[in-house]
Amino acid sequence: MTKMSKAKQTYNPCDDCQYSYSKNAQESGMCKICEFPYFRDRKQSEGEWVRAENPPDEYRDEYGELIPFLVCCKGTVYPFRAMYDGTNWGDGIGRLDVTHWMPLPSPPDMKGGE
Repeated sequence: MTKMSKAKQTYNPCDDCQYSYSKNAQESGMCKICEFPYFRDRKQSEGEWVRAENPPDEYRDEYGELIPFLVCCKGTVYPFRAMYDGTNWGDGIGRLDVTHWMPLPSPPDMKGGE
């Protein structure tokens, strides 16, 4: 009996922003965010990626605490949580080289026990 092997997933940096993307899923040389100028030029709204050159206007909550955002960084494969302090992006350990960010989604409505 021969064993079937899975196709190996390879990751390459985007030609534009250096964010790692799956080469098997994207053949253009750019990540899905940079591939479409439509996404580059739009104003940010919930659920849309924004290039790091356009940092968030509001990054502190009503208590003065930093607001977490979902970010993509150069050399990473998956997005993760980080904060912006008005000058730099960080994850609580060090500075990050963020390429794109977006607001975290709104939490689920927990009324009614669901």
